[in-house]
Amino acid sequence: MRFPSALHSATFLSRPNRFLAETDLRGQKTLCHVPYSGRAGELLTAGARVYLQEHRGPGRKTGWDLVLVRSGRILACLDTRLSVPLAREALGAGIIPGLRGLGVARAEYPFRDSRIDLLLQEPGGRRCLLEVKSCTLVEREVALFPDAPTERGRRHLRDLSDAVRQGMRAAVLFVIQRPDGRVLAPHEARDPRFGAALRGAASAGVEVYACGCRVSREEIRVDRQVPVQLGH
Repeated sequence: MRFPSALHSATFLSRPNRFLAETDLRGQKTLCHVPYSGRAGELLTAGARVYLQEHRGPGRKTGWDLVLVRSGRILACLDTRLSVPLAREALGAGIIPGLRGLGVARAEYPFRDSRIDLLLQEPGGRRCLLEVKSCTLVEREVALFPDAPTERGRRHLRDLSDAVRQGMRAAVLFVIQRPDGRVLAPHEARDPRFGAALRGAASAGVEVYACGCRVSREEIRVDRQVPVQLGH
């Protein structure tokens, strides 16, 4: 997936709230939208190199989106809006063997108390609910989700488990939006309840997958499946 327009280098200054950042763009203090609701405290540190995309339109408070942040030698993508399109690309490319042959029947599928990202369908007609999660936190090559407590994430897992009990397939796919995650695990220190919910969902028959991405200033692409370690 190529970024639709050029990204502009800037310096991160501060984050007044979770959806707004102050940056230094060519010597000018510039406000930008952060399309990421998590903490990202390990990435968005004062002085960090970030990359902005110009985005203007009605109703916007800023003319820029913060898309990438440099961490050492790697780039991480903080635009969580891209996780579902990336999942679609992974499905189309057959990168997740367990999901090969399934086509996208519908997006934002309402089920119980959730809107599940994608409703997939097998050639024979059996349906599969797929919830997609964006992951940006990596420590020692271990991608960790979530980076902040998520009741919404636990609710999704409960609803996916209910779908399995009703005879449907259900899966959760973690898209690691950076290149250095070699394995994915629940972040027990940040949200032990999510880790327990993920293990419970897996025991109930929910399929758990993860994939990694390569990231540059021009594009982000899913390029591999990575193993999942459920822990405990």
